[in-house]
Amino acid sequence: MDSIQYQLASELIQQIYYSVSHSEGWQATVTAIARAHDADGCALWLSDVDDPDVGMMATTLQDQDLLTLYKERYASTSPHFQRLKELPSCRMYTSEQLVPREELMRTPVYREYWKAAGIEYSAGGFITREKSRVAVIWVYRHQGPPFSGRELEMLEFLRPHLAQALTIRTELLASQTVARTGMQALDRMSMGMILLDEHGRPVAYNACTAAFIKEGVLSIGVDGLQLTGAENSRRLLALVDSTASPDGEDTAFAGGGFKLASVSAGNGGIEVLVLPYRPAERQESLMAPVNSVVCVKHVGS
Repeated sequence: MDSIQYQLASELIQQIYYSVSHSEGWQATVTAIARAHDADGCALWLSDVDDPDVGMMATTLQDQDLLTLYKERYASTSPHFQRLKELPSCRMYTSEQLVPREELMRTPVYREYWKAAGIEYSAGGFITREKSRVAVIWVYRHQGPPFSGRELEMLEFLRPHLAQALTIRTELLASQTVARTGMQALDRMSMGMILLDEHGRPVAYNACTAAFIKEGVLSIGVDGLQLTGAENSRRLLALVDSTASPDGEDTAFAGGGFKLASVSAGNGGIEVLVLPYRPAERQESLMAPVNSVVCVKHVGS
């Protein structure tokens, strides 16, 4: 990608991670992705047959009847989706690469959805595909030119960030049940999760975090949450501070700050993501109010 694309990608990544803890942010994310790809629209959807509560669709398309038709009839049965299942899931494709246009025009999905929505060209692919859970992103245009390698490169660059953001979103949804189910919800998570109060003090953490503590890459004590190495701890504290706002407003991106940081701790490289926790309604709990969430994972995991 050229320098302009990298700048666009950097801005999009910030928007993607902002959406993790702000449900309304996903709509802004798909709008920004469409704009960055010079597209007329974008759709992102997540589906889990084992856990329907984590499902989500964010799209620039406003026609609710068409959206309902697509979700109920074509989301997982369209010829593009069927072809995607046969190809490497880490790649993005143009609609023509998946299904030749002449073949597509003979299908019900073209007549009932594509034509009705005014879609002429699209590009996209799997964000994640594992067991019962699937996430897909598409960008589309109402007229030419068709999408090319330049747009596919940008989508492939964004794909791992979208995948991680959706994973953390799902686990944050699970963490909202902590008041009802104690630590069981946190302990089911596949990455370290530490809940912090408004002063940055740990309120609770899960079993995966305990494993990081045992490895010696982080500690939780009288000084709060610490990473191995003074500089790493300073960077973590700065990220935590960026999510705190006395009046309850989110200031995580004040001054262009970015919450994602990669740090090296001893022999174990880890990635740390600090997110503000702003539920629509505060649930009653014996715990102190949670103000931010720290997610920790091994690099490459």
